[in-house]
Amino acid sequence: MLKLISKKKRLIVAIAATMLIIFNLGKIQYYGIVISAKYYKPDVEFSPLQMAKEPDFNKDEAWLSLPMFSDEADISPVGVTSINDGNAKFDAFYIHGTGFISGSAWTSSLKGDVNTQNNAKFSLANEASIFNSCCNIFAPRYRQANLFTFFGLSESDGNRVLDHVYKDVQAAFFNFIMNRNGGRPFFIVSHSQGTQLIKRLLTELNDFPQITNRIIAVYAIGDAITPVSSRYVDSLSYLDVCTTPEDTQCLIHWETIGDGGGQLIFPFSRESVCVNPLSWAYNERYAHDDLHLGAASISGKFKMNDGSNTHDVGFSVPAITTNYTKAQCKKGLLYVNDPTGSNYAELGLFSDHAMHGANFAIFHMNIRKNAILRAESF
Repeated sequence: MLKLISKKKRLIVAIAATMLIIFNLGKIQYYGIVISAKYYKPDVEFSPLQMAKEPDFNKDEAWLSLPMFSDEADISPVGVTSINDGNAKFDAFYIHGTGFISGSAWTSSLKGDVNTQNNAKFSLANEASIFNSCCNIFAPRYRQANLFTFFGLSESDGNRVLDHVYKDVQAAFFNFIMNRNGGRPFFIVSHSQGTQLIKRLLTELNDFPQITNRIIAVYAIGDAITPVSSRYVDSLSYLDVCTTPEDTQCLIHWETIGDGGGQLIFPFSRESVCVNPLSWAYNERYAHDDLHLGAASISGKFKMNDGSNTHDVGFSVPAITTNYTKAQCKKGLLYVNDPTGSNYAELGLFSDHAMHGANFAIFHMNIRKNAILRAESF
């Protein structure tokens, strides 16, 4: 009986996903995902007692990436040098987004299936690695919330899951500060679920000025579920929104969408901070593609399925394409060229021209050079 139910759930998800892709119906896509998630989500109520044992961040094995590791955070385009070896003058503390997509549990294990581990490596290769020209990169493993937490639960129940997941990020960050950072200035970098968790950390750090005075900047990118609002940034005593390429002690956020999409899928967008990564300005002015220093090809493959195709994926050196896109913030979203037909299109949160999974890659060289500039300006 359980096997039949499992097959039924997967069939519903497959049909719903196919219909969403075919009909590309904006807000209807969002509700379709929500309905599918309610069928596919874990059949048990969340309990912290069901979570895997908490990671011990004193042990190197609890970290996805450390400067002494040889891993995907070391990947650089041809001609670009990585200094992620522990000797850089600056650090980057990085929290990856959701890579756990399963109906089996509400939070991932630290030794989970190959797909989940692959997706964490994918995030290192396509996001964290951008900071290896300026910084030593520190990226913890954490018992991340599964994707269906955000679509299959009420806001209060979802926040209860995230409350417990956040404890890992909190513990990792303070271990980084106490045992690994050595007093160096540092960036905080996050994406998607990572950004939701980092928002909690940034609020907590209001009470730690001895730590926050070393934060160069925060790249809190792509929180597609809830806004990174100006009200939220105003609640932080030590950060403003970045408005120039050289600003420090400030926060950067954007959510990328292709022309013609996004008006219905992201109903919160008007509230969200949008800093343009071509101009690094906090306004709605058009930035021409001659400011675009280079998009990176996608390294590896993000696995959207659970339990199949569980083989390791190689991660290649990214190719760079300059002058790839213009960019303009409008009503809280960052609009770029229509991604249809590109390998970025498949990394959207939904269709409707969303480019959630490409938030970093499409601006790879702009971010890489900007991080160096902000570090040197600090």
